[in-house]
Amino acid sequence: MKIIKETANIMILKNRNILGFIIGFIFVLVGIIAFVKPDFFTNKPPLWFGLIFILFGGLAIFGAKVITITLDK
Repeated sequence: MKIIKETANIMILKNRNILGFIIGFIFVLVGIIAFVKPDFFTNKPPLWFGLIFILFGGLAIFGAKVITITLDK
């Protein structure tokens, strides 16, 4: 949790789920590689494998929460 703004009357805290963004990005990247260049892996995965990884990566990125808390005196 990080303090964004602090004055005598107000304090704003923000919590970002960076790990969710990173995991989602990795899933999307692996999905794109599996979809575009299936020869990259030793065993050729099916085409839907890449689409599933892209979908789950996108869900992880959009599902990562950014929480803002405002404390007002």
